[in-house]
Amino acid sequence: MIHSLPNQGCYDHGFFNYHPTFVFDLSQANRYDIVSLLYWDGTVPPGTLTPIPDRAAYVSLALAKKLSNYSGLFAVLRRPADEAAFTVPWQGYYGNQLPPELSAAWSQLAR
Repeated sequence: MIHSLPNQGCYDHGFFNYHPTFVFDLSQANRYDIVSLLYWDGTVPPGTLTPIPDRAAYVSLALAKKLSNYSGLFAVLRRPADEAAFTVPWQGYYGNQLPPELSAAWSQLAR
C-alpha cells in the first residue's frame, strides 16, 4: 500500500491533512509493516525528504519547530501474509497506547 498524503498547509488541497499517527495507528491496528515513512518539506526547493522511523522522531521535529506549513507524507506499508479483515484504527493518544513522554508532547504541541 502506497500513500502520498498532504500533511500541513497546502491551502485548498484536498479535504484532509494527515499526520504520521495515521500511518502508525493504521499499521498497528492491522499489523502492517511500515516499509518507509517520509516527511516532505515542500518549502525548500526541490523539497526535502526526512525519514520518520517512529512516533518520537516526528515529535522531535515538531518540538524543534522543523515542520513546514507546506508539507506531505509518503508511506509504504506491507500487509501481513495472513490477510485478516481490515480493522479501523483508533488514534494512539485516545487509546492510551502512547508512552508518557509522547502523550505529554501531544498535549503540549498546538492543535
